Amino acid sequence: MEMVADMTREVPFDGLPARSQVDSAVQVNVHGSQDQYHVNVRNNSGVIGQGAGSSQTQHVANIGQGLSNLLTQLRTAAGEIGSNDDRADAEQTIDDLAEAASQENPEPEVVRRRWRALQRMGAVVGGAFGEAVASEAAGMVIGALTSAM
Repeated sequence: MEMVADMTREVPFDGLPARSQVDSAVQVNVHGSQDQYHVNVRNNSGVIGQGAGSSQTQHVANIGQGLSNLLTQLRTAAGEIGSNDDRADAEQTIDDLAEAASQENPEPEVVRRRWRALQRMGAVVGGAFGEAVASEAAGMVIGALTSAM
């Protein structure tokens, strides 16, 4: 309490925090917080944990289904590419990613390399394919896939 008194010496009485707020702040800052936050979210946006000592953990359920959905979306978008050569290249790059990700023990760096190749192709081709590759959902699936390996 002496510490609080020293810090608030010049503060008018009506500007002082309530005793419960002071006690709580001292407890957390001197002894640490035992607060635990459990939040179930569908994506990783915004601040999830708050308070001293909070941490964030995200568990992605059913990565295989997310990858399957992503590959379907990419193949559909690749079908809309006007140039036959670009469409064939995109389809081959998608197949390469699918093969790398569906190995029994996938290598995260190989999956990342294949994903970067798709990103480069999406930037060149553009259109629906470029949008599908650049989508936040696609990045989340690949991020979850490579971090789970």
